[in-house]
Amino acid sequence: MAVSPEATIAAPPPAPTVSKAKPESPKEAAAPATRKRKLPILQIIAGAVLVPFICILCAIVLPRVVKSPEDRTATAQARLSTPAPGATPLPPVGEATPTVVAAPPREPGWTSWTAANIVWGATIYDDQIAAWGPGGISLWDRFDGTLRQRIVPTDGLPSVQVNYLLADEGQGGLWAATEGGLGFFDGENWTVYNTDDGLDSDSVTALALASQYLLVGTQYSGVEGGGLLRFDGQTWEPAPDFPSAQNDDRPDLLSYNVQIILPVITADATTVLWVGTANGLGFYDGQTWTRYAVEQGLPNNNVWALMVDDNGDLLVGTDGGAARFNGESFEAFEQTLDRPINGIVQDANGDYWFSGSGGLARYNPANGDWEFFSMDSGDLEVYTYFRALRDPDTGSLYFGSDGTGLVRTDLDGTFTPWAIPNLPRFNAFSTIVRAPDGSFWFTEEYGNRTDRYDPNTDIWSAVELPCDYCVPLAFHADGSLWLGGEEGLWFWPADGSDPSQITTDQGLPDNHVYSFAFAPDGHVLAGTYAGLAHVEGLEVTAVFNAENSGLANDNIRALYPALDGTVWVGTDGGLSRLLADGNWEHYTPGDPFGDGLDGIQSIAVDANGALWAGTGNNGAWRLFEGEWQQFDGPSLLSGAAPNLDGGIWFGSYYSGAWYFDGNDVEAYEAKDGLIHPNINDIYVDAAGTVWFATSGGVTRYVP
Repeated sequence: MAVSPEATIAAPPPAPTVSKAKPESPKEAAAPATRKRKLPILQIIAGAVLVPFICILCAIVLPRVVKSPEDRTATAQARLSTPAPGATPLPPVGEATPTVVAAPPREPGWTSWTAANIVWGATIYDDQIAAWGPGGISLWDRFDGTLRQRIVPTDGLPSVQVNYLLADEGQGGLWAATEGGLGFFDGENWTVYNTDDGLDSDSVTALALASQYLLVGTQYSGVEGGGLLRFDGQTWEPAPDFPSAQNDDRPDLLSYNVQIILPVITADATTVLWVGTANGLGFYDGQTWTRYAVEQGLPNNNVWALMVDDNGDLLVGTDGGAARFNGESFEAFEQTLDRPINGIVQDANGDYWFSGSGGLARYNPANGDWEFFSMDSGDLEVYTYFRALRDPDTGSLYFGSDGTGLVRTDLDGTFTPWAIPNLPRFNAFSTIVRAPDGSFWFTEEYGNRTDRYDPNTDIWSAVELPCDYCVPLAFHADGSLWLGGEEGLWFWPADGSDPSQITTDQGLPDNHVYSFAFAPDGHVLAGTYAGLAHVEGLEVTAVFNAENSGLANDNIRALYPALDGTVWVGTDGGLSRLLADGNWEHYTPGDPFGDGLDGIQSIAVDANGALWAGTGNNGAWRLFEGEWQQFDGPSLLSGAAPNLDGGIWFGSYYSGAWYFDGNDVEAYEAKDGLIHPNINDIYVDAAGTVWFATSGGVTRYVP
């Protein structure tokens, strides 16, 4: 039923945020090649009620007669307003309130942390080694290994995610291929090029200099013949006759997702091109293109690495191993098969080095000997290594790594990581959870691993979770932790003992749990892809869905228990409100939302008592004193968080953070201080400091 015009929401101070949601699991998050960017984490904020004078009476796995779904729903509706008699008492409901000494006062402004120790490659830039990856650019002294400079978007870099760097000796600068366009750094200032200037996509992935042109590779252009462009300093144009398309549509062509470009000057001074794509290797002789694929001996069609050795032979690294070109076809290195090869380099002794999943391999072509370096051998600290670089002056080799920075070897059997201390491990985060000790827990985007930041000590550390494929949702006031994910709901006692798991076997309607709240009756509400579960102790006592409760959709994206005893539920189809008497009210497209509503992404209540709902495609909506008001905004308004002055923060999909004060709307972008424009979650602490979990790291804003 539609809500009556007189319906209002209570106006006490806002309830604290206690849980977040991520409707797509890591296994489901891979975006099709036709998408311009990967699918977003759709963050869902669920509030919790902190009522110090109320005790929770909660049943802890009591034997009971099995009831029908209808009976269980009716019973749970009654219990939302009446505590269960005889149940075991638990501490007060709600999110744990940090009890540590307040963090030292912070200077107003913006601070960001990125995963600078995830390095995808390196480039020699004057007397520096420029390491690049999803955490920006790090400039290291080429000879003594000291860190000279960090470059991130606030310095003018188009995006914190850097896919390739190219030193341009002719112009004395550095080209940066990034997720947000192409940048040129002249040593002092950045010039940025994007689709407005002639690129076919802002996602730039590969660079090379050939003759009078800068060659640029892109991905996600969606254009047949796209993915490879050339720039003469004034004009952009597509590479002539480049035979590319979307893989699924034209599997016989190269992919328009270009991953590496290698110009080669032949013996007759002709420049030819090798172009690695996600669907084969292209060769251009100046007149025509030839495509090489698995049929011609490539181990895999996904090409990441290209190198011409001292003899003029071409070596290729793919997702399925490495191979050498014999002039007509490719011959695989059997020891590399079924192993992704991300980089290839030849050292001063003539040996080949292959970097990829599992570590590094060295091959001596003179005698056929192989040597492997890995975590298992004790030589390396992480599993995956990326592109490789040889310094022609020192002979040192450099390898990008998945977490230990830039790794250097001088061919003496040792590997030295050039890493920056005290940084998060991951380059993107989906959710923020505040722990009882005042620390912040950030969960990686499309994953379950979690980093912890202590604002009192400014120290980052890893969190060891008690379960696989689980993500922190909310701490209880007693210090226990509820976790969700794609394998159900988990309860982890405060004493650190083994967690308990709740799945469909115990009555959950679905095992995907990414939205969560503490109910007004002291029990737990868990949002799934197939409805809302009411949990008492460790037992599912009710399930609410479209069939039995009138929800507009069974995919639950957001939960918010208000201080008036009602529970707001955001779904793919609209917003619903569970009243204290067990009845439901529903708000759907046309009443009040616009037609074609793409779900309710987040819910919060501001300091004035107004309810805010962020939508997927219909802006932000505010309910205050019985009246709905719409505010225009970008897509996917997630991570709703009330500010201390009465306004509300929302994150967005690649459009930064948006602040609504009830009258005006203000947008914050990378140029203002955000590390990345895709904002997945927001948390405002008691001091008014705003924390952002983004697809490029963590940002803190002190007003």
